[in-house]
Amino acid sequence: MNQQDQWRSRWATRIIGEYHAAGNAFDGLYQSMLPHLHSNRNSDPQPGQTDALLATVQRVTRGAFPVSPVPWPHLVLDAGVISSYAKLDNPTVGVILAEAVADSDCRIVVSPLAYLRTAVELHGTRPFGRLLRLLDGQAGPDGEPLVDVPAFDGDHVPALTALAVDDRPDVAHTAMLALPYRCVIATTDPGAYHRLGYLRTIDPTRA
Repeated sequence: MNQQDQWRSRWATRIIGEYHAAGNAFDGLYQSMLPHLHSNRNSDPQPGQTDALLATVQRVTRGAFPVSPVPWPHLVLDAGVISSYAKLDNPTVGVILAEAVADSDCRIVVSPLAYLRTAVELHGTRPFGRLLRLLDGQAGPDGEPLVDVPAFDGDHVPALTALAVDDRPDVAHTAMLALPYRCVIATTDPGAYHRLGYLRTIDPTRA
């Protein structure tokens, strides 16, 4: 096991420990879900899961939106999931996060708009400190954070304007971050993404 894998394994263990300390039953759930979660992220999207949103974005951007020729096994977290992690209120969220953290092939991505929405909700509370440790905390051996919060790209604005969902730009931006690689989005509100035309989601509360 190399240094990066060791660091990821330690973080996964830390997340599991946080849920145990919060009184959540975890071990059986974790073991039963691991194969499903790994295969879910590493398989190609099913036909129609991402096509509708991609067609809309390509139309709005006049074909200028970059898309990878192959899907990637990354995981995109939305505001509801990172808020749930910070509160430790659902052990399945912890399972999904710990499994993704332990997988060296998985990049975990959060929209800065989703981060801001969650931070405003939790500011000044104990969960806010947990959120900061996850998103801003200890960098890995290569200097990379555990969770990637990419800088907001101004080129996304025309598409975001066209995709506005009930005054929730963080939902549209989360979908756009998942779209180039057809990633799985972990969300507590899959319907919001399905209405946009992005069906490749996993709901931790129902996984």
